[in-house]
Amino acid sequence: MDFLQLNSIYNSSSSLLDLIFANKESIDVDVAPVSLVPCDIYHPALSFNYQFPVPLFMLDDSHSYRDFNNADFDSIAKALADNDLSTTFNIQPADLSATRLQDSILDAIQRFVPLKPFRRSTFPSWVSPVLKSLLFKKKFKKQARFMTTTRSLIYVLNVKHYLNHV
Repeated sequence: MDFLQLNSIYNSSSSLLDLIFANKESIDVDVAPVSLVPCDIYHPALSFNYQFPVPLFMLDDSHSYRDFNNADFDSIAKALADNDLSTTFNIQPADLSATRLQDSILDAIQRFVPLKPFRRSTFPSWVSPVLKSLLFKKKFKKQARFMTTTRSLIYVLNVKHYLNHV
């Protein structure tokens, strides 16, 4: 996994007690201007920044993604429970153990989380998800009303047609 230690912020005792590991060198670690919890002299608040190399809006239409809403989480849990990693963690170095754990998780995801094709939205980019939901609800109500009135009209016409021919 090629982890790098990125924190170079020392505490008041000139020690590095808080460690940040990542496999990208492009992460900046600094002293946080605001802390979420009260700080002590041994653990200064840290912040980190990472710039994504490619904007997320540049998705193409030809890819697929993992549909975690329809994942088989019971099978994932069973697969991870069946994979005894305790000996791996006790014998192997930390980076190899982390790689083995990551491989186990990725294998379970590939086996039990279905792939779903990406479909680009036909809505303009400024249409929010809330507005899309409202539009779909409105369309569904109109369809339901049309179907009930159409069925009623067809029934009435069939009855009149039958009565005219009897």
